[in-house]
Amino acid sequence: MKFLLIEDNEVFRRGFEAVLKDSDPAFETLHSDSCEAALKLLEHDQQIELIVLDRVLKGMPGLEGLTLLRRKHPNIPVVVLSAYIDAPAVYDALDKGAMGYIAKGVDTRIILSAIKLVLNGGLYLPAEIFTSRWFSPTTGGNQLPEAFGFTVRQAQVLAWIVKGASDKMIARKLGIEEGTVGTHVTTVYRKLDVTKRAEAIVKAFELGMDLRGYAVDVTLKSKVPAG
Repeated sequence: MKFLLIEDNEVFRRGFEAVLKDSDPAFETLHSDSCEAALKLLEHDQQIELIVLDRVLKGMPGLEGLTLLRRKHPNIPVVVLSAYIDAPAVYDALDKGAMGYIAKGVDTRIILSAIKLVLNGGLYLPAEIFTSRWFSPTTGGNQLPEAFGFTVRQAQVLAWIVKGASDKMIARKLGIEEGTVGTHVTTVYRKLDVTKRAEAIVKAFELGMDLRGYAVDVTLKSKVPAG
């Protein structure tokens, strides 16, 4: 499996590459120190399966590069790396097409879990985004999803989408069929007027939707309604 790391800090780059290699010898990491160089590299290598992009780079800014990467290579998921964790910055990256946002300096196990989640079609967000301070009355988050026409089940599905869960994972968490999850996801997208997961997350945040308590997990014996 081949990764492309776009990072201009050599010390961090070497450490990141070592983490991947130690976790699985089959992982191969290519690297570039700028978005411009990375775009040229991608023209000649068709086997890269994931791009890990530093948010702050010399030359083209990381998020500007993210927009270009998603436009030119829409089938390769991009995960953004940053030492700066702030809700608007995270949602800006998602809005530009990122499938993950990882804080530099977190435990290597979290980095690996995030990468695996994205490779499996999920969306990874840093845990800080789910703390109550992001959803205080001054930043929104005081509107229950039912106020926007969502059923409890649809709100549960949306809550798991926000946490980065795939349809398969949501089905397991809620104890329902994956096809049923797909139906709920379609309805959630329609009600939010979006077409993909990242857009749904951004829209829920912009609406000030409070999804705390909706990400129930039947594997933890939580009680959920049928459907």
